Amino acid sequence: MTNHTFREDKIMKKLISLFTIFFLISSMLGFSLPAAAAATFKDVGNNYYARNEILSLVEKDVIKGFADGTFRPEKSVTRAEFATFVSRALNLPAAGSDFKDVPKNSSLYDGVSRAAKVGIIKGFADGTFRGGLGVTREDMAVMLDRAMTYKGNYSKTSTLSFQDSKNIGGYAVSSVKKMAAYGIMEDYKDSNKFSGKKVGTRAETARFIYRTLSVFETGKPNVLETDYRKMSLEQLNQVYGDKKAVVRLLRPTPHIEVLDDMKDYYERLHSQMWSSYMKDPNTHFKDWKEYATSRYSGWYRDYPHVEVISYNGVAFKNTDLHSPGLKVSSAYEVMPSQPAEKGKFLIDIHVYMEDFVTYRNDSVKVNKLGGIPERIDYPFPKGDEVIVNLANVFRDAPGVNVAKGGLELSYDGKKIVLTNGSDQAKVEEYTVKLPSKVTIKNGAAFGPVRAIVKEIGLDSREVVNFKRFEIANYPLERRDGRWQ
Repeated sequence: MTNHTFREDKIMKKLISLFTIFFLISSMLGFSLPAAAAATFKDVGNNYYARNEILSLVEKDVIKGFADGTFRPEKSVTRAEFATFVSRALNLPAAGSDFKDVPKNSSLYDGVSRAAKVGIIKGFADGTFRGGLGVTREDMAVMLDRAMTYKGNYSKTSTLSFQDSKNIGGYAVSSVKKMAAYGIMEDYKDSNKFSGKKVGTRAETARFIYRTLSVFETGKPNVLETDYRKMSLEQLNQVYGDKKAVVRLLRPTPHIEVLDDMKDYYERLHSQMWSSYMKDPNTHFKDWKEYATSRYSGWYRDYPHVEVISYNGVAFKNTDLHSPGLKVSSAYEVMPSQPAEKGKFLIDIHVYMEDFVTYRNDSVKVNKLGGIPERIDYPFPKGDEVIVNLANVFRDAPGVNVAKGGLELSYDGKKIVLTNGSDQAKVEEYTVKLPSKVTIKNGAAFGPVRAIVKEIGLDSREVVNFKRFEIANYPLERRDGRWQ
């Protein structure tokens, strides 16, 4: 062997070693393969349901595979990732953004910023985007709907026939109708359910974006209106974002109202009296914020008879629409807020009405109990009890499993079994006595919820003087005269 050949062998071995090290590191960190290097993927077979869509978007450099030769089609997608994929697919113009939780050095900053600039994504009232949260199928529908609005006037809609249509979030219903009309999204795994709360996968992402691009290529939409004065209310909402407050009113009769500030703006914009005074939406709502702060905060002088539950899907306490006076009031202290930690929840029950609210890290949900709560008074300082529909109260509480119409409830491995017409309950091998009997009405169990949740590891408290009860899967503060 010559010295020349020996040196070549040594160089080749070093190159192979370096390539091997790079490959291993790339696999661990999830670095992606260039589109041209990924004609196929080890985990996307010839018969995989989304194979064609995946390969098409990989070829377009919209979505990429991983350095180990996989695509990981069933891997969950985050809000930031989905926004980035849509930005690439539409080749959106460069832009910047100032979301508190999307720093400029983030690999997804560019894609998120581009999508935000054209109104495909909206931040939360606290200035965050929460891009690390999984993107739900409802969120996917809304973002793709906004993408279609950006590209043109795609206005087809359809009646929803999913078994769970009534469970689709109000903010997403019109978007899901549009996705169904254009054949972009269908039921989840042939279940005849939309399953809007499920987090989307990389395969679903590829399929839905591919179909959206196909609509753009084959459809002939009208040119999108750019003059805000000529926009429909729907277009204003799509381009400038919703401006909705959910308010609880106890007078003259207890009920929930949704106040649509964008609708109010739209009506003034087209009224003879106000039209000439109305500014463009961005300027209007920037100036309007001071008025809204005064308006919504002022209502708390009559709390709990008037309560702002949320604004644009964020708990009112988590927004920045608070006056200095409100922040030092007793109402502000007991005002419900969204838990900071993912997976946590707070259920807020008012004894005057069957509407209740579940506050989660990523949402605020208003639902009906299916009956007015019944209060059981105890001597001070013991907190009172409340009897509610056990089948409904936990419908938006993650981790709480309800079976047999509410006669069986479990959380984090702890289970309680109730019996109709009895105040005895089974917790593992023990029998516990409840403060009142459990009854069945219209197929649902009604029982003393505070005593019941205690047995499965949840916490609860009465908000003294405000006729409210709270249930949470984290410790709640106690204080005489305030919370019991």
